[in-house]
Amino acid sequence: MKRREMFVRILVIIAGVEVVVMFLLGALELPEGNAKNFIDAFTLSVLSAPLLYYSVIRPVTHRLSEQSALARKALEQELALKAYAEKLELKEAADAQSRLQAQRMELLGKFHAGAIEEADLDVILSDTAKDICRVLDVPCCAIRIFGNPDRIAEHCGPGTKPVSSSLALSRIPDACIADFEAGKYKVSDGTNLSPCCSGSDGCPDETGMGAHLEVPLLHSEGLAGILFLGTGGKREWTAEEIATAEAIAGGIAAAVRHDTVFRNQKEMAGRLMSLMNNVPGIVYRGYQDWSVGFMGAEVERVTGYTAEEFTGGSVKWKELMHPDDLPGIKIAFRKAVAERKGVLRVEYRLRHRDGTYRMLADRRQNTYDSKGEFLYVDGLLLDITEVSLLEKQARTAQRMEAVGTLAGGVAHDFNNALTGIFGFGELLRMKLSGDKRAEADLDEMLQCAVRASTLTRQLLTFARRQAIAPVNLSMNSVITDLMKLIENTAGERIVTKFRLEEDLPAVRADRGQLEQVLMNLCLNARDAMPDGGALVVETSAAVLDEEHVYRHPYMKSGRYAVLTVTDTGIGMNESTREKIFEPFFTTKGSDKGTGLGLAMVHGIVKRHEGYIHVYSEPGKGTTFRVHLPAIDGPPEASIARSREVVRGGDETILVADDDDSVRNLAELALGEQGYSVIAARNGEEAVEIFRRGNGIALVLLDVGMPRLDGKEALAVMREMSPGIKAILMSGHDFGENRPSEGSGRNVARLPKPFGCTELAKKVREVLDGN
Repeated sequence: MKRREMFVRILVIIAGVEVVVMFLLGALELPEGNAKNFIDAFTLSVLSAPLLYYSVIRPVTHRLSEQSALARKALEQELALKAYAEKLELKEAADAQSRLQAQRMELLGKFHAGAIEEADLDVILSDTAKDICRVLDVPCCAIRIFGNPDRIAEHCGPGTKPVSSSLALSRIPDACIADFEAGKYKVSDGTNLSPCCSGSDGCPDETGMGAHLEVPLLHSEGLAGILFLGTGGKREWTAEEIATAEAIAGGIAAAVRHDTVFRNQKEMAGRLMSLMNNVPGIVYRGYQDWSVGFMGAEVERVTGYTAEEFTGGSVKWKELMHPDDLPGIKIAFRKAVAERKGVLRVEYRLRHRDGTYRMLADRRQNTYDSKGEFLYVDGLLLDITEVSLLEKQARTAQRMEAVGTLAGGVAHDFNNALTGIFGFGELLRMKLSGDKRAEADLDEMLQCAVRASTLTRQLLTFARRQAIAPVNLSMNSVITDLMKLIENTAGERIVTKFRLEEDLPAVRADRGQLEQVLMNLCLNARDAMPDGGALVVETSAAVLDEEHVYRHPYMKSGRYAVLTVTDTGIGMNESTREKIFEPFFTTKGSDKGTGLGLAMVHGIVKRHEGYIHVYSEPGKGTTFRVHLPAIDGPPEASIARSREVVRGGDETILVADDDDSVRNLAELALGEQGYSVIAARNGEEAVEIFRRGNGIALVLLDVGMPRLDGKEALAVMREMSPGIKAILMSGHDFGENRPSEGSGRNVARLPKPFGCTELAKKVREVLDGN
């Protein structure tokens, strides 16, 4: 409704009121003057109302409306400003909350990143303590990790007392430990101490702790430690600060758990790796395509290749297998997988980096999935090269020992027979002096006996029963003395070369047997070059280390003098190489050799505690290499002995031999030299004769006799007469490698076969003390 209409209505109402008043005055018969005055006044007021409105009321009303509008607008602006201010405050609070949340997340992310990267936990804790102080704006933070010993990281600002000593597990009350284990934190605003702070009786200001917060570090295994936050003064801890501290504490606990698990796993992995790398074999994991996922470090020692070369694929296991073994191994593997076998054991040869082959025993466990499909194989490879060689050597040794035993027995009896042939042949030749035809026949017979004795010596040498006289000598001197003979034996079509090392160490050996070794090797080299070639004889010094012994386990480490004989002949295949040292084996034909030459060489080398190797391939020649142990000291100088005249004597000699021909020969030959001879058929009979006296000056005893052998009989005799002189006879060895009561002074040895002259000479030497 407009203001003008309202004003008109007010005037009408006033006029109506005046009429009513006049009517009432007339009705009440009041005096006219007063009423008239009232009406006039009213009429005047009515007439003056418009003037009053337009002159006063309207301007005032308009001004009031404007002021009211301005006030309302100001109020609206004020309300808008207030709302904006409140919105800014909320935004700032939200931003602060976001910043705090971001800082907390940054701190947790940094902490977890360090833990995942497997950094040092002590360093992580130390950095975390500094970051917590920065994020939560507290001057002191201490992180205690319980353990043996405890680990602590503390960061306190200037003027803030450290609290490390207050966090020891042993000083925290049991009730607080129970609360911490239940996940409850302890908080103090600085007016009093937390009951978990070491039971201190002082106030917070005195202890330097002030307001503090203690949050447990809990993980799946239990209580790991405590996170302590301190201000050094009074402070109210907000819910957000407590929540942040709990979140950080959870992260620390998780990292501690991760570190513990990681360390345990690392330690376990280290132990497992150490075990796999130190077992006497190669632990591996392989797959169907022959690739390798893991290989123990032992593989480098066995194969010469590193484990990384196998796992990286640069070296293929299959390609190292011996070509003769690979097809059979493939079939065995495929058959095992087809039959779903779990365990498989095979043996094969594997090529070393240096070209040699090692014998391996593969013990493998096949693994399949739930459908029976092959997944992988875990296995253990054992280097059985040494065992294989030892087994092979044992089999060879058994065969050679059997042959040696047979050869020794045959040679013993044969030498007794040859002794009779030599002795009685010499006696017969002396009696037939002047009969040229008879002498020629006897000489031919004795020459046959010499060849027969050479054969028996070869047998005995192979059987290692030939008596030896070792001295300190240089192999160079042996070769030098035989150079001319070797060149003549080789012939004109073979070029002979000698390469002798100047500072070659001496060896302890029998010169004659070493000459036999050299000559036999040179003769074999000559026969291997029917169309001519080159023969090289070399000497050198060598030191065998542990690595060499590992590759050749039958050898011993140390210093050696090495003799090498090389030819450029036809060579040998593997099957021939394996048999060349066996007695009676020959590739020359029955009319060109007995097959005892290399067997004798092998026996002599073994007798001298040495080693012999052969390297040969068809069409590429052959090399024999002999290692003899070197000794300290110079070789002994050879002594030239003048020819002595054999003379007889009149002493009494006791001869004991179970072979009638030898006993009769000795009795006859010594009798002709003027000696008194008493004969016995065995050791017991000889001891009984010696016990009766008879002035015996010398005993001549066969080593191999029934009942009592020669050494046993001599031992009994020496109990009765310690100074008795003796000669021991033997058709093979004299038992130098075993202790005997018969060894000592005034004992000489006389190997069979021997002749009358040699017997008489030896008897005279012993009786004269020479």
